[in-house]
Order: sequence, then structure tokens, then C-alpha cells
Amino acid sequence: MKKALSTLLAVSLSVFMLLSFASAVEINSYSEDLSVYYNGEDVYANSENKPCIINDRTLVPLRPIFEAMGWAEDGIAYDDSIKSATFQSDDTSCTFTNDSSTALITYADGTTEEYTLDVPATIHNGSFHIPIRAFCEIWGTDIEWIHETRSVIITSNPKADTSEPTEEEAPVEAPEETEPQEDEVAVPEIPETEESSTALTDEEAVSLVAETLADGMVASFEYFFEYEGESYYQIEVSTVLVDQVTGEPYTSRATSYIVKTDGSEMFEGYYDLESGTLANYEK
Repeated sequence: MKKALSTLLAVSLSVFMLLSFASAVEINSYSEDLSVYYNGEDVYANSENKPCIINDRTLVPLRPIFEAMGWAEDGIAYDDSIKSATFQSDDTSCTFTNDSSTALITYADGTTEEYTLDVPATIHNGSFHIPIRAFCEIWGTDIEWIHETRSVIITSNPKADTSEPTEEEAPVEAPEETEPQEDEVAVPEIPETEESSTALTDEEAVSLVAETLADGMVASFEYFFEYEGESYYQIEVSTVLVDQVTGEPYTSRATSYIVKTDGSEMFEGYYDLESGTLANYEK
């Protein structure tokens, strides 16, 4: 009887430890197969410490993304005593603290606001990691997750270094326009040609693709990339389908289009940011 009870306890303990271990892996899962791009640059390609995923949220090492986004050198401070990092832009600052589920935002008038994080900042492999989506949302930076390539795409950073230009960099004021004198010849303005016209914006590229689509299909901007010395936009095309079992509608990716930024080319295709390869569906 004692032997049977002992065996039962041992089996129960083993099951408990196995379940506990599985739970721990689910709570803190780190991924090496993950890329973070800022304006087309793979930020952590040459970094020893890589981004990781915790509770389905992407966290990134602090220094590489800070440098890639062009923050001023004095725009960040790290307090080792409390394990916190503070970002400063203009008169607003934001502090992330290790193992804390909130980020503290301090405004120019001294008022503060707590920003609740889905996952706290953490120290992993000796490097301070911050939740990248929360960081981007706080500073108004565009961010997108591409599931097919397991990539985080950051396309703008309005809160980057906003210091005033130096005297040498300061723009020169244009002289005031005056009426031509009798002995002067007024030079007529040269109309803008197609070659000198500005490139398409991402919104214009989306509209260009949308004009070719059938009813029920929607175009949306995915990301900007460069290929063989030329610049392109990738536009995702999705459609709404109905689940045959539940009858519920859902959105599914149908295809994608590549649009050259000067508007001279548009074709179905897919550019893989991670591998740098372009698959042409039709060109």
C-alpha cells in the first residue's frame, strides 16, 4: 500500500512539473526567427542580442532601435539602480522599467500619465528589451506585423531628433519678389514635366491598385522596399470570405501588388523583406 501511494505521488509530481514547465515556455517564449525593419533597414541583422517574443508580444533590445530611429544622443538615459530607460523628445519623456507593466509618460507641463503594457520591459541575455508596439504607439510611430515573414515593419518616426539646425544648416530665406524693371527681362516659369513630377505617395499607390480590383476586394499599404536600385511599394489585396461551417465572414489575403514609386510599373508580386527576393506573379 505504501509503495503504491509512493508511486502515485511520484507520478503526480512528475505531471505537475511537466505542466509547470509547459506553462513557463508558453509565458516566456523567445524567438530567433524574427526581424525588425526601420525604413527598410534590418535593424538587428548584425546585433548580438536579437528581438524576442514574450506572451505573443515583440520586445527588442534598446540600443539598436534607438540609434536606427535617429534619436539625439542625449535623448535617452538608463538608470541601472532601478533598471529603467527614459526616452526624451522635445518636452515629453517616457520611462520603461524592468518587470513593470506600465510606462510612465511625463508631459511638458509636468503632468504624468501611465501607459499600460501588454507585457513589461525585461532584461534578457544582459540586454534591456522594450515592447516595440507600445514604444511606437507612445511616440506616434507607424508599426505593422507581417505574419508571413515574421517581420515588424516600422515606416516613420515623427519624434526623432527635432533639434534646431545649426547656423550652417539653417535654411536661407528666399529674397522678396519684386516687379521686373524696364531694363530687366522677366523669365517665364517652366511647367513641370513628367520626369520632374514627384513620386507616388503610399496612399496614391493604394488607390492605383484599388482601381483595378473587382468588387469585394480591398487594397492596403504593406511596406516600402528597394530592389535592384529602384524603389517600390508593396500593396496587400484582401477579400472577405464566409466560413462554410460557422457562416461568419472573415478577411483573407488574396494577393499582393508591387507599385514602383514613380508610377511607371504596377504588377502582381511579393517581395520578401527577410530574404530580399521578389516573386513576380505577373509582370
